[in-house]
Amino acid sequence: MRIGSKIRSIRESRHLSQNAVAERAGLKQGAFSQVENGIVTPRPKTLLRIFSALGLSEDEQREFMIEAKLQELDVFDSEMLLMLKDVRNMTSDEKQSIIDAYEVVKLKRARKRHD
Repeated sequence: MRIGSKIRSIRESRHLSQNAVAERAGLKQGAFSQVENGIVTPRPKTLLRIFSALGLSEDEQREFMIEAKLQELDVFDSEMLLMLKDVRNMTSDEKQSIIDAYEVVKLKRARKRHD
C-alpha cells in the first residue's frame, strides 16, 4: 500500500473526513486529496502534520514509515515486517542488541565487497 492509500485507510478507519484532516494539518482539502490519491508525495514536515491530524502515536508513525520505506525500496518481505513490528514491544537493551547485530552484518558485507 502506497503512502497516500495508507493515509486514506487510516483516515477512514478513524471516521475522519478529508476536510477535517486537511484543516487539522493546515492543508487545503485539494492538496490533501492529491496526497491521498498519490498525485503528490508529501514533504516530511507535511507528513508529520498529517500524522498529527490523524492522531497517530509515535509507534504508529514509525510503523507507517517502516512499511512505506520497505515498499518504496521494493524489498518488502512480510516476515521481516512482522519482525520489525515486534521491535516496539522490546526493551531498550533488546533493541540495542538488534542494532548491534545489524552493524556486524553490515561490516561483514562491506569486507566481502572489498575482498
